[in-house]
Amino acid sequence: MDWDPRKRPPPHVCPKQYCFHWVGSGGGADFTGSLNRRFKGMLSRQGALPCGDNWYSFPAGGCAHKFDICTRLDREGGDKDCYEPEEHELEAKGLPWFYFIHSVEHLVEEIRNIYLKESVAWWGTQDK
Repeated sequence: MDWDPRKRPPPHVCPKQYCFHWVGSGGGADFTGSLNRRFKGMLSRQGALPCGDNWYSFPAGGCAHKFDICTRLDREGGDKDCYEPEEHELEAKGLPWFYFIHSVEHLVEEIRNIYLKESVAWWGTQDK
């Protein structure tokens, strides 16, 4: 999907490769430790395949957040918004580091203030 840097993206869309937790097509992730049945179910819905002790492959790409199910992938069954900016990917596409951030509630104070200042300068308004 092509993103317009001057328009805010929809708040519940998964930014995929623009998120630190995204595993690209053909990649794999190590889920060392126990995975509960619910999380394993989420991995299988994403098409992730077990490929060794605590390793899952993502033939078509997928979310590898280890602790929660992201609400951007599962709005009903998700735990929270787990998005973390993958700044190199964002920069490569001309998108600001805060492009997919839609709420200040999970940002630490020093980042919150920077986000508010830069997003208002970029878009002209504060997030809703």
